Amino acid sequence: MEINWKKYKIKHKEIFKDEFIDYLNFFKRFLEKYELNLLLKSEQAEYLSAKKNYINCFEKNNSAYPDTPIDSKIDQLINYRHHLIKLTIKAYEFGDKIQEEFFTKEEKREANFSGVGKYYEKYRPLLYQKEIGKEPVKKTPAKNTSSLKNLFTKKNKNNLSGSILRLKKLYNSGSLTKAEFEKAKNKLLK
Repeated sequence: MEINWKKYKIKHKEIFKDEFIDYLNFFKRFLEKYELNLLLKSEQAEYLSAKKNYINCFEKNNSAYPDTPIDSKIDQLINYRHHLIKLTIKAYEFGDKIQEEFFTKEEKREANFSGVGKYYEKYRPLLYQKEIGKEPVKKTPAKNTSSLKNLFTKKNKNNLSGSILRLKKLYNSGSLTKAEFEKAKNKLLK
């Protein structure tokens, strides 16, 4: 059950492996709460779900971390391990980024003794502001004129809320620009 490290873009692979993955390529440590809080809420939920399912792929024992997989669940285990590695790397690299960009020398020194959790909590919003401040990648809208035409048929005009919901789905998928969405919505509302 060797891990294919080529598919993970990670700066400090050996440090990461030393801290999180044991010699059998199982997790020897999961994210602490302060590390988990570096992720978005949806990613936190995904991580906790994957962790629970991952642990359920092992025989029950009283050790700190699971080490004997159930043979019939190997494929599931590998899938959940992939999700855990991906999200753990993301949290780990966010932690590195916070330390590099925001920690003062005094905070770095203090964090070595008292832990980094309170500093992660302090600087996490700044990290996400910086991420949010980046220019969004522009989606090239796929022209979906047949879907738009279907919205304006007599049958669909009677079902206004359904038409607006379908229009919103087209907008969210990137098929419509904001201007096209507003124009079509106004046409429906007339």
